[in-house]
Amino acid sequence: MFANAGFHACKNITIPENIKLIRIPPYTPELNPAEKVWQWMKERVAMKFIEDVEVLQIKIAQMITQLYADFIKSITRYGLIPFKQ
Repeated sequence: MFANAGFHACKNITIPENIKLIRIPPYTPELNPAEKVWQWMKERVAMKFIEDVEVLQIKIAQMITQLYADFIKSITRYGLIPFKQ
């Protein structure tokens, strides 16, 4: 039995052949690749003076356009988790 919250589980989904799900232990957000992406984004906007919400939205949109597959792999890669090229 897993101790994950109910909203962390799915039923009746099809996983594409090129996707492999890897369970991460509970209470280890540092192992979640999405957290690495958020960290990269926060480093560019946190504790910075931004004139208004529209400027922040533009900056975030620009960052999102930089998130291509190879770049995401470069900031989320762990030596323990192999990635196919």
